[in-house]
Amino acid sequence: MSGINMSFNAATVAPNAAPEPVPTGIYDVIIVSSDEKGVNGKPGQAYYQFDMQITDGPEKGKKVIDRLNVKHPNPQTVDIAYGTLSAICHVTGVMQVGQSSAELHNRPFKVNVYKGPRSDDPTKEGNEIRGYLDSKGNPPGKQGSGAIDPAAAAAFGATSAPASAPAAAPSAPAAPAAPSASVDPLEAARKDGWIPHPQSPGYHYKGQDVKLDTDLAAMYAAPAAPSAPAAPSAPAGDTAIPSWAQ
Repeated sequence: MSGINMSFNAATVAPNAAPEPVPTGIYDVIIVSSDEKGVNGKPGQAYYQFDMQITDGPEKGKKVIDRLNVKHPNPQTVDIAYGTLSAICHVTGVMQVGQSSAELHNRPFKVNVYKGPRSDDPTKEGNEIRGYLDSKGNPPGKQGSGAIDPAAAAAFGATSAPASAPAAAPSAPAAPAAPSASVDPLEAARKDGWIPHPQSPGYHYKGQDVKLDTDLAAMYAAPAAPSAPAAPSAPAGDTAIPSWAQ
């Protein structure tokens, strides 16, 4: 039996531990490596793996990973993978990859990261990338405006009030406005990060989730406005004559 010529005492070196998933949030990242990898036990299947390093904040230096199933028996899965690749290209500003995925490396952008149970082992937690934004916080296709896109700010919880704004005097709480019946539920869904499927009309996707337009419209449909209570009607019969007039 052959082996490696070596001498090593494991008691003198701390073992590597699996990295802890980062908390749910939006992070500034760059792609530091990318590769195509085969799927174990599934000949012909492969995915693109993008390793992204967080560049700012308390989680700086940690990595998050996205895997795009570009070779898969389900065409819809492949469409989602290339839609995600398009989002990465948009937010990095590389609209045409000429020769290598390395052209996407070291370009700053943001990712919306979710921390939750892993699909392969629900007893453990992992990270899932659920959206891409450019370095200024704009969603794919709206980058380059020089400021955070209002829809992206609403969808991802960005704050927009300037720190120097004078404090307003407290006022009585206003009654909530009834939702407008004219709001397009699909437009509301797009503002929340859902993207029209590029190869499958009638579908939208967000991360790895895909939904029919009709199902998505039902999810984002504005609830019916409550009807105003009817004013009490005057009692029937003759109007009473006040005592001073009798």
